[in-house]
Amino acid sequence: MCGRYALSLPAPDGTEWPPGWIDRVRNPLSAVHRYNIAPSQQVPVIRLEKGELIVRDARWGLIPPWAKDNRIGYSTINARVEGLAGKPAFRHAWKHEQRCLIPALGWYEWRAEPSGKQPYFLRPQGGGSLAMFAGLWDRWSNPQGAAIETATILTCAAQPELQQIHDRQPRLLGPVDWEAWLEVSAADAERWLKPEAFDIEAYPVSKVVNLPRNDGEQLIQPI
Repeated sequence: MCGRYALSLPAPDGTEWPPGWIDRVRNPLSAVHRYNIAPSQQVPVIRLEKGELIVRDARWGLIPPWAKDNRIGYSTINARVEGLAGKPAFRHAWKHEQRCLIPALGWYEWRAEPSGKQPYFLRPQGGGSLAMFAGLWDRWSNPQGAAIETATILTCAAQPELQQIHDRQPRLLGPVDWEAWLEVSAADAERWLKPEAFDIEAYPVSKVVNLPRNDGEQLIQPI
């Protein structure tokens, strides 16, 4: 699973958005530095609305329209790509093509070691540049009638070299696929439900990240 991730804009290498995107994304994020994003928090997602790329805030943990309360959101922070279209929690979002991109610097996983669970930070090789997780979003109305938008990160089997840390990873999308993931039909989008290899680096980080209230760039520094 992916239960914690980081997002920093501008990224450490100075990247804010890929070339050309800054002029095309409405309401783009100009500056954000969050190194310990946790479930149920508000996170930025990129959606396609009426042919226009736009950034929206969504609660991390998808809540389908039929849910009676928000508790399901704690178990839907991730959506496994295997059999995704048939899963009740995600069926509505998939059928209605409510796909999104979730920008990130990288994500955390924990590996069982003799000294206890050791956190690792994983990111595109070389670090710094933005990654994009494939995601789904949906809209839920709470008992008071307020509309709440929520999102989930799609996960797939981890690449062989990452299996020693965790057997799952976010479904990453390369820049060439970003817009296509948002634009194509649900049937055509199924091609992105298959794992794809990326150059990923992984290294141990401080256990300070274990507490969601801790934040700061030091959390992603290797130890």
